[in-house]
Amino acid sequence: MYNLLKLQNLTSSELKIKQQYGRLKTVSAKNWGTNFALTLIGFTVAIAANIMVKQVANVEIKTYFVAGIPFTFNLLYRLVLVAIILFYAGIGIFSYSDPIRREKFSKQAPFRFALGLAITAWDILGTKLLLLPQPFFPGPAKILESFLIEGDFILQNTLYSIKLFLVGFTLGVVFGVGTGILIGWFPKVYYWVYPVLKITGVIPAVAWMPFALTLFPSPFLAAVFLIVICAWFSIAALTAQGIQSTPKYQFEVARTLGQKRHF
Repeated sequence: MYNLLKLQNLTSSELKIKQQYGRLKTVSAKNWGTNFALTLIGFTVAIAANIMVKQVANVEIKTYFVAGIPFTFNLLYRLVLVAIILFYAGIGIFSYSDPIRREKFSKQAPFRFALGLAITAWDILGTKLLLLPQPFFPGPAKILESFLIEGDFILQNTLYSIKLFLVGFTLGVVFGVGTGILIGWFPKVYYWVYPVLKITGVIPAVAWMPFALTLFPSPFLAAVFLIVICAWFSIAALTAQGIQSTPKYQFEVARTLGQKRHF
């Protein structure tokens, strides 16, 4: 009786935690504060190390102007770290009011702290001291310098890649779902098409590249074809499997309720 009253007093979020973990796990305000500070300290140490550690190695620090504002790669690196700190601070504050979000945020706090220390070591070894092999392992600040040098070019290529992915993946989903429905619903289609799907599905996308560049008139269409091939096999196979594994009585219930065959 006591346990029943105790369960009735729990919030919906606490009940979800109890169902997920088998016991009620909540993070106290004190522990949440510790994990919140731990999350931010790692990245704060990275900023402090970038400011306080001297540039020992002979690295030219150039000044670039973005919208009339002077930037160096160190300044951009610090601003990115500040943005990360603000991002995690916002997530932490948002998670405080909900036990589930508070539990998830606190669980990853040690990893975020270690990540900040790893970035610190990377910056010191890769930029300040140049102890890592160059130019194969540049520091994080030197990587960000590329955005100052070729920001417009990087943005142009990023938008092109997003366009390429959206077109290719959308077509892959359309063809994959369509093929999967046909294979899963019609036995004759399954008999003839599924072996072709099994054969072509295991061929790596790289092996299709010579055919794509030869058959299609432009590199964009060839790249779209490769993405379609990669998405088509798995989507078609999983769709067909889902249709075939659906119990027959569910289709019979749907017909009883007035649904047509094409539905």
